[in-house]
Amino acid sequence: MSQLLRRVGWIVVLLCSTIMPPTHAADEAIRVAGDPRPAVLELVDTTTPPLAVAVGPDGRNAAAAYPDPAKPQRSIVRIYATYRDEPLVVEFATVVRSIVFSPDGLEVYVASYRPAKKRLGESHLTAVDVEAGKSRTIMRIPPRTSSMDYLPAHDSLILATLDEVRTIRVAGMRSGPLYRIPGPNLALTALAGSTAVLIGQERELLLVDLEDPPGEEAMPVREHLPVPAPVATLAALPDGSGAFALLSDGSLYRVSFDPLAIEPSGSALALVALGKQEDSTTIDMAPLPIPAPPLAEAQTTAAEPVPLAQERAVEEDSPDTAIEPTVVAASEGTEEPAPSSSPPWGAGDAPQLWGRLTGEAVEEVQEIILLGPNSIVREARRVRPEDGTFWRADDLEPGRYQIQLSAGGQKVLVNEPRVAMVEITESGSTEATSIRVLRAFVP
Repeated sequence: MSQLLRRVGWIVVLLCSTIMPPTHAADEAIRVAGDPRPAVLELVDTTTPPLAVAVGPDGRNAAAAYPDPAKPQRSIVRIYATYRDEPLVVEFATVVRSIVFSPDGLEVYVASYRPAKKRLGESHLTAVDVEAGKSRTIMRIPPRTSSMDYLPAHDSLILATLDEVRTIRVAGMRSGPLYRIPGPNLALTALAGSTAVLIGQERELLLVDLEDPPGEEAMPVREHLPVPAPVATLAALPDGSGAFALLSDGSLYRVSFDPLAIEPSGSALALVALGKQEDSTTIDMAPLPIPAPPLAEAQTTAAEPVPLAQERAVEEDSPDTAIEPTVVAASEGTEEPAPSSSPPWGAGDAPQLWGRLTGEAVEEVQEIILLGPNSIVREARRVRPEDGTFWRADDLEPGRYQIQLSAGGQKVLVNEPRVAMVEITESGSTEATSIRVLRAFVP
């Protein structure tokens, strides 16, 4: 239940920070992280508080997203230019959450969300041509994507979403590494000339280096810093030596490093960053947190029995028991019958890794997700079950992998074991633990 309440609270905060921007008087309508202030910003309309604002790398273009006054679930993006009398106007049948210019300044990337009844809805990444105003959909992105920035060190877009930071490689517009950072990640900004990223959540700022080795459960956080309200927007200075944080109540703070600290800097309706410099001021970060125990040690302790009280506490805190499932649960006390079928491949065609799915809700499984090697924050492969029972995967690097099941959409699966691990060697075929799928429900 606590996890469900946390997710509901996150959605409320996100809607308040994107659909209803601050309406109080601001010291300066649009604040800029860096100098000089681009002249194009004087063209940007602030009569209606913008949902998001971005400036092109050469300072000649700016883009601003506004709520559609006639249709609350739609948005309007205006692209301004110092060499054009009127802005280009592009209508979106979605709620715009974040915008950023492409590295060459020829396109504006727009992350937007389409609400849906009785489910979470969908988010998409769209590109808009700065000269022609034509748009094209690039890909679907996580529904809870709330912020986006460009990371020069990896030539990638980085996206803040619930419990994760995702990356999209600009070359070819394909998905890159995924970094697990628990919590409602509401805003982020990349620091120039480095792989450090500043992340804003409901009540704190996090400083993370994407080059740090991931832990078993999440990326290590170099520094934490409390903030008085949820973070709406973050913008780093061009050289990465500092940043500004705009909170959901409209208050603005300057962020400094060594150590991580903030100080009030007035208020604003919107916050915008300038183009990042290739060189960066060195950022002094706290030492890397002590890593978790080695895998061998963790595997030994995992076999120890869990106290009954602790096991019940985990079950009571799980959303699986707090929400009525939409699929009938398996009968308790009934043993799963031994599967009689054999894998649909011969001995000479055995895959590198394979497994078997059983249970009353096995038909709900759409994908098997493999996280690793030796990490649960990096996705290695997604495969679909064959004939609804068996699955296979090849071309995996040696190491330890976690196996997750996905029902697609908004459904959540309940399966035994809850967490399945497997060790892949350099040769031979490996059979994973059989997974029993008990039920599926929509939270």
